[in-house]
Amino acid sequence: MEQKIIGVVSVPPKTNIISVLSNAGYTIQSAIADIIDNSVANHAKTIEILFFRDGKNSFISITDDGDGIGNETKLLEAMTYAPKATSEYRSDSDLGRYGVGMKAASSSFCDNLQVISKSVNSNESSYMIDFKCKNWDVFKIQTKGNEIKTKTGTKIICTNLKFFKNNKNITNDAIFFDEEVFSNIVSSVYTHIARVFGLLIGNDLKIMVNGNVVKPWNPFVAPGLDVQKVFSEKNGFSIKGHPVLVESYILPVFDKMDSWQKDYVMAFEQGSMVEREGFYVYRNNRLIVDGGWLNIKNLKLADKYKYARIGIFVDSSYEVDEYLSVNFLKNNASIPEDFANYLYRIAKDARKRSIKSFNFGQNSRPYLKKGNGNVDSNVWEIIDDGTVKNFRINRNNKLIKKYTNEMSSKKKEALFSLLEEYFSTVSQTMLFFDKGYTDDQLKRMLKEEVKNFNKIGKNYIEILKMRPFCKDEYKTKSRVLLLDIFKGEDNECKHK
Repeated sequence: MEQKIIGVVSVPPKTNIISVLSNAGYTIQSAIADIIDNSVANHAKTIEILFFRDGKNSFISITDDGDGIGNETKLLEAMTYAPKATSEYRSDSDLGRYGVGMKAASSSFCDNLQVISKSVNSNESSYMIDFKCKNWDVFKIQTKGNEIKTKTGTKIICTNLKFFKNNKNITNDAIFFDEEVFSNIVSSVYTHIARVFGLLIGNDLKIMVNGNVVKPWNPFVAPGLDVQKVFSEKNGFSIKGHPVLVESYILPVFDKMDSWQKDYVMAFEQGSMVEREGFYVYRNNRLIVDGGWLNIKNLKLADKYKYARIGIFVDSSYEVDEYLSVNFLKNNASIPEDFANYLYRIAKDARKRSIKSFNFGQNSRPYLKKGNGNVDSNVWEIIDDGTVKNFRINRNNKLIKKYTNEMSSKKKEALFSLLEEYFSTVSQTMLFFDKGYTDDQLKRMLKEEVKNFNKIGKNYIEILKMRPFCKDEYKTKSRVLLLDIFKGEDNECKHK
């Protein structure tokens, strides 16, 4: 139905929207990360974050050596909420989308935001926003001309820190908080930055927090240990012409890690490995989802899947952001059904492999020792698919590496295959007497053993003459069950 327009009334947004955005779900950690996004977008090589503790004079500053925001017109635009349409083109390095990050993020923990910037063709200039003001005014601030020490760059200063005001030690509006609270805040920001920007740090980017260089965190790494990359595909799925890289990894068994390695794979946070399993979504190598199974089908967190980690790497194009419904907090993504179907297959495989590692960790055999007494890794890995246990040579064992070091890869794998095939004919006999097996489980294992023996030409009579089916104690459990499989056929055992 066609409507007749008889007039136009302007309804500009009230400044209350500032409070709405500041309470949208930011933490101090995610807010600082959102501000850092602007530094990365401006090609910063070094970013320095300073937390200064001095009661009501406390402040937080973020300084970078990037390109700067530009002339005063550009700086004023940066102080404006959503100056660009979300669909407007952005450079590949731009981690933003909505144009509210710096303002909304800073307003979540401070009442005053000052931005100082210097570019190649522009002198140092500065503007400030007072978030308590009930208007859209910004204040031009005179600078000394030497706030930015590098040739170009940007400095953000946040004062009147309101996230400290809930501390019990507040008196007469002066912000007093104890040193432990302050230290914990700084430490948590450091850890969050290491996680979110872990794939960018070190790649021409250095970030410091109170003078401490942030060491990057990579969810697909266990320092000093081998991590299995079990899947990698770049063109298996694309989003409106933008290819998606998906890689899945299986971490080493947790019990083989020392305390520092355990802390690392846990991202130096409290909790469990279970909370860290699953998908990690990176947007231009900036982490936006850290773990979990993205609500894909019926995939749930569980202890047996804790070694599986899958990376999803996308760009920051408008089409991708729209498809994944990336929010302005950059801490979530929704997976449409067609993408979920693709990821489900990859996740199922990674979870299955994690179960094998989990079972190995639960049933690992004693470690071998070298002549000097140093504990080495297992020579054999136990693989349990829930019905049958098998053995596989540990390619990463130091002794194995030492004695096969000069072999070609082809000869090495041929040797491993030969040993594993031979060992498969006797591996189950070493496990028949493990505690906890039911008769049905033992029967299933015995049937697999019979198949293995048949492959090398052994019939049931020859099998019954072998240990442990042939022992002085005629009615051993394994022999009785094997006879049941052979339907009662038996022969006298004359083991020599």
